[in-house]
Amino acid sequence: MMAKTSTRNLTAFFVIAYSISWVIWLPLVLEAFGTITGPVTPYLHLLGGLGPLIAALIVTYFLEGKENFRDLVASTVRWRTHWIWYIVSIVAMFVFFFISIIIMYAINGTFPDISQLGQSERYSTLLPPL
Repeated sequence: MMAKTSTRNLTAFFVIAYSISWVIWLPLVLEAFGTITGPVTPYLHLLGGLGPLIAALIVTYFLEGKENFRDLVASTVRWRTHWIWYIVSIVAMFVFFFISIIIMYAINGTFPDISQLGQSERYSTLLPPL
């Protein structure tokens, strides 16, 4: 019986995740094909990326029960590892950033312009964290 329940839950997750994401992304697709001409916020793209998260919460709540839902939500804030691994993960971001700069220098012969970090045409109002 467990395999049947797991298959049902997995199928429900994918159907709901894709449905949520594509319903949110639909105005962007229609704008890209010229079907609609009104202003469409590009932030729908970011919001649509939350479809899998929302689907996981829905499937857990309705198919696994309220107790499993509470466990899922509680596990997102539970600290289960030693604090040193949080430090390692933060330091690793900077290490990989500098490694990518070195690789770009090796390929292009110049250092990248980091003043452009985080800027794009599509999301021009998002500011870089620096």
